[in-house]
This record gives sequence, C-alpha cells and structure tokens, in this order.
Amino acid sequence: MVASLWKCVFSKDDSEWLADVVRSIPLTLDYWLYQKHLYPTDLRQSALKCLYLNRTSFSGILHESAGPIGGKAQKNWAVGCRFNREKLSSRILELSRLSDRVISVSEHSWVEVCNEWSNKGKGVFFYLDPPFYHKAERLYRFVFNDDDHSKLRNHLAVLERPWILSYDNASEIRDLYGSYGLNARIIDNTYSAHPLGGNSFIGRELIYSNLPVLPPPARKKAKHVGLSVRKLEKGNPILENLIRIRIHHPQIPFQPDYERRAAIGKNG
Repeated sequence: MVASLWKCVFSKDDSEWLADVVRSIPLTLDYWLYQKHLYPTDLRQSALKCLYLNRTSFSGILHESAGPIGGKAQKNWAVGCRFNREKLSSRILELSRLSDRVISVSEHSWVEVCNEWSNKGKGVFFYLDPPFYHKAERLYRFVFNDDDHSKLRNHLAVLERPWILSYDNASEIRDLYGSYGLNARIIDNTYSAHPLGGNSFIGRELIYSNLPVLPPPARKKAKHVGLSVRKLEKGNPILENLIRIRIHHPQIPFQPDYERRAAIGKNG
C-alpha cells in the first residue's frame, strides 16, 4: 500500500484525484472500518487506504491489529482528529509538482533495490528502515526473521555506497552489528503525531552508518522538550561521553539530565 500511495502522489491525474477525495472523505468510525477491511483492486484504492488508515489509526500503524484513534468508543478523541483535509490535499498537490525529481517508486525487495542502485552513477545514498526486531508482528504485515536480519547485515558490511540504517534499540541488533566498527548513535523517538501537537517519548532507536561522521541534528529555532542527539565535543572529558542532552524549554526549569554514551555492540 505504501508504494501505491507514492505512485499515486507522483502521478498528475492520480494525485489530483486523491487530493479531491481527501477533501470530502467521511471521517467516521464506520468508514474507518470500511477502509480497514477493504481489499483494494487498483492503485487509487490502495493509495487511499494507506493514507486514510495512516492518519486515522493509532500511531499511524497500518497493521491489521491497529485500532482507530479514540478506540471504538470514540470517547476522548475522534477518529479524524489527525486528518486535516486541507493540509493533506495541499501537500499531495505540492509533492506531485516535484514528480520530475522522483526517478522511481518500487515494490521490489530491499536486495533488488540495493543491487540495482549500487551500480548507478555518483550521488546514490541508501537509507534503510527494516522491520524492527521486537514487536514486529504488531507493527508490520511482513516481518524479518533472524536470517533476514543477518542477511541485511552481511549485505551492508560490504556495501561501498554510503548508507544509514535505523533499528529499534534491541540487544540482538547491537550484537549483530557491534563487531563491524560502524558509526552508531542512540536517538530518542517521540510520537510527534499527538492530536494536540505535543511530543511523547515512546522509545529509542539505533542508528548505524558507514559514514565516517554522522551528521549533527539540524539547527532550528523551534524549542523541543526532551532528549536530543547532540554533536560530541572534543577536549571535555564529560561532554565527550555524552550522546544526549536535555534541551531547555522556556517554561520548564532546566535540570541537567545527561546520559552516558551507550557502548553499542561492545558492552551491551
């Protein structure tokens, strides 16, 4: 469904259709149930189902086990509280106008995609986001077994193109990648799709890369409450070992809340 959505967005006729439907589609529990149990028969149906369930299901999860925002009772939140019709439709049309920058949208396996693009010219960069190791069955329609995780690791170990990989903070993944001497970070993951626009801490992710130096976080004026990855400072024995530092919010008293850098894959 995800590939169908992007194929639809980057097609002029299909994107206009999708943007138009988004402006008037029902935002009700009954329609959520209809989309949940729908078996799409064409590209447009599949794209709409993907977008609709992503914006109306808990945490945007497309897996069949995910329920609607607000639950069946719809007591505290309405199923459509994250479905901003005008914003979504305008974004679809804006992205469609960038279709000349998109070379392809594929539903091929990661092996096929990596092999194909490894042989392309300069400027190829891989970002890989495989199914997480823990609780994958609750999040994805298709998951990796241990052999699949190992196969990906073995492929990346010899991949010469620059790449970044994201995973859940699982000890099994640390052990799998720990002996390769890769650049790595732990980042805090927040649920930024809160109906009121807040951020809730929901876990940590591992970032691995064959880049010699991982890029620092973007410099923005916007305030952020929580723990953020920071660029390590050389020469300071305290800051050298820090990987996250609490960012000050003007309405919250600042409290030093540092965490030592995790010895990813070495000390568990």
